[in-house]
Amino acid sequence: MTELQPHEYASYYPMMDEQEFKILCDDIKDNGYRQDNPIIIFEGAILDGRNRYNACNLINVLPMFMQFTGTDEEAFQYAKSSNLTRKHWTKDVLSTIGAELLPVEKARAKAAMSAGGGDHGNQYTKKVAGCPNTDTPPEKKKAKRSSAEAGKKVGVSKGMIERAAKLLGKHKDLFEQVKNGKLKLAKAERTARERDNKETRDKPPEPTEYIKSPRLIVARAEDTTLESNSVDIIITSPPYNLGSSNWPMGGGDNTSHNGIEYDNHTDEMSEGDYQKWQVECLREMYRVAKDGASLFYNHKVRQYKGGIIHPMQWIELSDWTVRQEIIWDRRSTHNHVESLFWQHDERIYWMTKGKPNLPNRPIGKPTIFKQPFKMNTWHPAPFPDELPKYILEAIGRDGITVLDPFAGSCTTLKVALSFGYEAIGVDISAEYLETARKENQWTKM
Repeated sequence: MTELQPHEYASYYPMMDEQEFKILCDDIKDNGYRQDNPIIIFEGAILDGRNRYNACNLINVLPMFMQFTGTDEEAFQYAKSSNLTRKHWTKDVLSTIGAELLPVEKARAKAAMSAGGGDHGNQYTKKVAGCPNTDTPPEKKKAKRSSAEAGKKVGVSKGMIERAAKLLGKHKDLFEQVKNGKLKLAKAERTARERDNKETRDKPPEPTEYIKSPRLIVARAEDTTLESNSVDIIITSPPYNLGSSNWPMGGGDNTSHNGIEYDNHTDEMSEGDYQKWQVECLREMYRVAKDGASLFYNHKVRQYKGGIIHPMQWIELSDWTVRQEIIWDRRSTHNHVESLFWQHDERIYWMTKGKPNLPNRPIGKPTIFKQPFKMNTWHPAPFPDELPKYILEAIGRDGITVLDPFAGSCTTLKVALSFGYEAIGVDISAEYLETARKENQWTKM
């Protein structure tokens, strides 16, 4: 038997699965080939009957053939009609058929309209190798069809077809599994998302060489000279108002801490004044932030007289919207109390000014930031490079400006510059900013 290939118009439709194909082979073997069900040939290829042809080849039975003599458009519609009316496919399978057919339908409809239509052939098929003749011409149809109309023709919604088309565009292997009935569309979509997320996680934005110096401003955080609506991301950690007293460390391998002593700041305000100050700082950050900007505010739950003081007590008084709380597992603290569990965590509150502007990629990071604290700089209360890096890998994007209004040793600025972003640092201590400038070899601005 001469080896025939499937016609392009037949290839849009899935073949039988193994079980169905075995049943077909057994039926032909036991009952012979049905003479009223010929294999349709168009342009020297199989337009309809691929499964029957393969079955006959396998069991060495001679099938019957019939030549399709209609137009190219009629052949296309015939293949679609013969498959969609005789098969019992799920909506998932039909959605893949629709995804492949829609662009073809549109292109053919456009070509037909440009050509002005035309009459169909006078004869639909002619008898070949003894098969009965069929001379009923198909009904003439309009060539122009919209996507929605074509979706109705397949039998599923336009939305399902678009979902399948999206899968076809980037994950053809998953698309083929859905088309062949081996995978549900929803499961294929979940697998595709997992792949995309993993690809993004495995390839985070890579830091680059420092491209410029930051803008350094000596001022209080609540009284900057920055323009309104001028920054995209704020990453900062204010003093915690822990004072300079000797805090108990809870025993074990921990030793006492002599408190925190900042340049130009005592960190010993009354709690009421401290919280009022933080509200003022948050409002100033809100003013300078662009619409859609994000603020990552690093603070901690403090132990006080047998209870706690929570940052949310004053955060809620600001205009910011709290989007998420990230836990920093830092494995140490200078605020242990012997009668309490050791407080090895700090908080990073992600706040936004309205709906956040985010990059077109998944964040791909957990809400637990695990990074042991190491005192590796001259500043009395630094945070590690890994903290702003963790944040900027998640939501950084080209062309942004990053601000730290409690710049201190300028860790945030150093990391932001390494990603190629504009960076602004504000601090009350001119000495801190000058030390950071010299350490990082930044040019004075």
